[in-house]
Amino acid sequence: MFKLLTLDSNVFISETKGDEDKEFCKRAGITGAEYNIYSADSLYLQTALDNSSVLVSLDEGIVLRVKDKGLPIEIYHPKEFPYL
Repeated sequence: MFKLLTLDSNVFISETKGDEDKEFCKRAGITGAEYNIYSADSLYLQTALDNSSVLVSLDEGIVLRVKDKGLPIEIYHPKEFPYL
C-alpha cells in the first residue's frame, strides 16, 4: 500500500506501483474537484482518507471545507492541533 514519510509540513507518498498509482491519482483528482482544492492538497487529503489518519493543513479554507463535510478523519490547522 502506501508508506507515509513526513518531513516538516510535507507528506510524501511512496511504494505505489503501476495501476495503483493511476487509481490513486484518479481518486485524488475527484476528491480535489469535490472539495475545490489544489492538486497537491487533494493528494494529502486522499492519503488521509485512505489511511484514516489525521491531516494538518496550513490552508484554513481546506480545513473548514473538509470539516463541514463531516468526513471520517480529523483535520486541523496547526494553531488548533490538539496533540502537542
